[in-house]
Amino acid sequence: MGQRLKLNDDFRRKIIKIFLIFACVVCAIEVSVGIIFANTGQLDGSSIWNYMFIRTLLPTVLNFGMLFLVYYVNENEHIEDETKQLAIILAISGFCYVVIIFHSYYTGIITALALPMAVAMLIGNKKMYKLSFALSTIGVLIHMYIQTYDYLFWNERLDYVIENFFVSMIGFIALYFIGIAFMDIFEKAVLFMVEEMNNVKKENWNVVHDETTGLYNSLVFNIKVKENCKLLKENKINKLNISYLDFDSIKELTDNYGQDAAETITTLFGKILCTKMNENVLIAKDDNDKFVILTTNKEIQGVLDIINEIKDEIFSNENIMISEGKLTFATGIVEYDGVSTAEEFLSNCDKSLRQAKENGKNQTVVVR
Repeated sequence: MGQRLKLNDDFRRKIIKIFLIFACVVCAIEVSVGIIFANTGQLDGSSIWNYMFIRTLLPTVLNFGMLFLVYYVNENEHIEDETKQLAIILAISGFCYVVIIFHSYYTGIITALALPMAVAMLIGNKKMYKLSFALSTIGVLIHMYIQTYDYLFWNERLDYVIENFFVSMIGFIALYFIGIAFMDIFEKAVLFMVEEMNNVKKENWNVVHDETTGLYNSLVFNIKVKENCKLLKENKINKLNISYLDFDSIKELTDNYGQDAAETITTLFGKILCTKMNENVLIAKDDNDKFVILTTNKEIQGVLDIINEIKDEIFSNENIMISEGKLTFATGIVEYDGVSTAEEFLSNCDKSLRQAKENGKNQTVVVR
């Protein structure tokens, strides 16, 4: 797989927070154990402070230092994503070294192997996985060497040590290839899910948008008209206006310049209209290639200001120029009376647009 999964900022922060909390928990546990040992007489007054320093304070300071450093690196937006991933792997590997060196538990081996490799798998970066595996293996070998030295000192059974060493090496190799195989499956599964989610998003987007312009389609517009007619009747909005926009010479434009040119101009026009949308302005393209603007809580003059802004941007846009002159459109604006049905409202909009086109090019008709 040539692609590499990107680790988002939130996920990085969660990983770091988990290990910061874990460091606090380890510190609390060791303090509690030290107090219990002191109370039960297993540690005298002089050794309790050595215990607290070696087993609690020093490793916790080291852990916090590494984790806060990696937190700073991940919060710096100027640092590359791969560097942030590397910082996480190194910090967590260091965390594991502290665990197995200062605590010397056999479970430290599992910790040293599992944590950095698990994080590298979640990052989805094979390069980081190989690095974490190498660091983990080195840490485990150091730990095994220390334990083996103690074992031989007391038991002098070299054959047992060699047997366990080879079994461990076989386990390491198996774990490496299992991890690589898992990462391939994990990466393919995630990429497949991302692709499927993108397909679903695209399908959902196409349901409510016009593909050419990116504006809402008739389905959304008709629903919003009915909703806002109801809201105005309930006095939840003050004003409701609909504007129909239609090119004056779209047929001549298609005949003279071809369908592709007409679609290009329509797309550019749609992009201009998209910039005018906000919570009180919804713009769509209906099935008859008309552009419709639904405005709420705006007086007629506010609607006319939007129309004039659109005209100014079209006239000044060099990409929407034709040899016959400026591209113009007719506009029919109707203010809702609060009594008519949504269908009657839209019918009045059609009538106002027809009247504007009959009056000539670049005309606007307002019906209050």
